[in-house]
Amino acid sequence: MSIYIIFGTIIFFYLLLTSTTIYTTKLGVVNYFNKIYVVVFVLFTLLFSVLRNISVGTDYEMYSYFFYNRNFTEKFDPAINLIYWISLLFNNFQLFAILTTLIFLLVTLFLVKKYSYNIIASLSIFTLSYFYYLIFNQTRQALAIVILWIGVLAINKNKKRGLLIFIPSILVAAQFHFSAYLTFGFLIFYFVKVNRKVLILGFLIVVFGYFTDAIRSVVSPILTSITFYEAKYSTELTEFFNQNKEKGIIQFLPILVQFVFLYLWIEFKARKFISVKYGLFLETYYFCYLFLYCVAGIEATDRFQFYLYPSIIFFYDMVFYHLLSPIVSGKNERLFRLILFIIIIIFWFVYYLLRLFQNTNGIVPYLLW
Repeated sequence: MSIYIIFGTIIFFYLLLTSTTIYTTKLGVVNYFNKIYVVVFVLFTLLFSVLRNISVGTDYEMYSYFFYNRNFTEKFDPAINLIYWISLLFNNFQLFAILTTLIFLLVTLFLVKKYSYNIIASLSIFTLSYFYYLIFNQTRQALAIVILWIGVLAINKNKKRGLLIFIPSILVAAQFHFSAYLTFGFLIFYFVKVNRKVLILGFLIVVFGYFTDAIRSVVSPILTSITFYEAKYSTELTEFFNQNKEKGIIQFLPILVQFVFLYLWIEFKARKFISVKYGLFLETYYFCYLFLYCVAGIEATDRFQFYLYPSIIFFYDMVFYHLLSPIVSGKNERLFRLILFIIIIIFWFVYYLLRLFQNTNGIVPYLLW
């Protein structure tokens, strides 16, 4: 576990040390020193994924099994099968890990360079939010998620033009994981406007759904009726469509804290302490991500929630940028914003450590190939 903790700690302190440059750094542009940091970050995360043993990550051994038994064509989607066939040409399963991780990291890097306010902040949350470790486990869906977000962020920047990118991004993402077709439903989110009343109501529903079975008992039968899921998981209906994960106060606390952060952001905007040119959809996506915890514990809904996971990265990138704005009237307000920024970073670092201690996705201990 030590290597994970060291990695997270470096990310945490580097973000703190460079926090003064978050506002002054232009969109997608970093200074020379930060460029070196980004190159090292990408190389390390690539090698960290590629050199791991097949026992690191709950699904990785499964991918290895399908490779060596040549029975992946009936299990997976076209793009993943293509990567398998390329790996088979060289008879090297590690090539599968190299190609999937490269796609994941390069698409992520493209997104943060093009759409984030500050690449260092985005890559930091990319790691501390545990999103990076999806590639260790849900490899296919991790690829589908980052490809889908090419379209999502395009709409966030320009709604009309973005739609021309959003639909093809879903079609391409579905070639890695068929469930990406469900994200056509994301278009509904553009009619959702998050304000204080909506946020509080959403939080109350999450509390009710999280600690009771009332909402899950309604959602589970609906999910079971979806043809794709019913066919694919016909032998795992109970496990996949009903609660199969531990839930409790400890697991709920990070949800509560994130709702508080989102509320503070909405409150800042309402009082015009912060002016945002774009980012409305990021708030909506992040709210919807948190709202889906009302059916937490169901594997099928967790998979759909994963498609909203990157909202954490880009939402907090936006928050950091505006919190550290030098255009602030008053010393007390500047101090308050800085303290809030530090609290948010500390939260995500603690969150990262808790996920490690819980061994989420089965990535601990880290073993070399």
